[in-house]
Amino acid sequence: MNRGAVGVHQLNDRLREALNPVGTEVTRFGRTFRVGDRVLQTVNNYDKDVFNGDLGWVTGVDHAAGGVAVSFEETGVDYDLSELDVLQPSFAITVHPAQGSEFPAVVVPLLTQHYPMLQRNLLYTAITRGRRLVVVVGSRRALAMAVRNDRPRGAQHDAGEKAFGEGDRKRVGTPCLTLGSRHPRHVLHRPAEPQSGPNPILPAAQGRATVQNPAPLMSSYRRSSNLAI
Repeated sequence: MNRGAVGVHQLNDRLREALNPVGTEVTRFGRTFRVGDRVLQTVNNYDKDVFNGDLGWVTGVDHAAGGVAVSFEETGVDYDLSELDVLQPSFAITVHPAQGSEFPAVVVPLLTQHYPMLQRNLLYTAITRGRRLVVVVGSRRALAMAVRNDRPRGAQHDAGEKAFGEGDRKRVGTPCLTLGSRHPRHVLHRPAEPQSGPNPILPAAQGRATVQNPAPLMSSYRRSSNLAI
């Protein structure tokens, strides 16, 4: 979800102030871009060789020239101020653009106010984005609702559009916060993501995955130059 106290818009604003509080910035299309911010490309642009879902870092804001420079994993791209509508802040992203990628660590806020998006397949996608650490923050009730909800996405998607309006139709899903760099554009050897059906997210025989002490791992990412939550 984009809106609400734990939607990606609010999360990105608060995370920017905590992780990247100072820097040259520009505001366009209702979004603020600051040097050091992580951003997400939302459309394919073959001329610039960047594509929907690519993550990058703002490396320069030039008010005099009217441009913003962004460094992606494979290229550096210059944007005119009029082109910034194709970028969005991405300290936090929804599950939708995270599909097909993985990260060293993922934090998934999961609350009952996300009820239109509390679906088993979306939760599965979110928790399988993390390579080493996944932290689900929220309520047990919301987690249980998501695990039990194996209805086809169509009905839930329609309900979500009615509840949250036109502005959220392009990007829906539970917010997903990530630590570290994303894997290159395609991830190999990931398990198939279920769409619906009676199978649980993880077979009971596999037991419960636990992290005895995540503090050293979290600390190592916090010291990393490519930190992104």
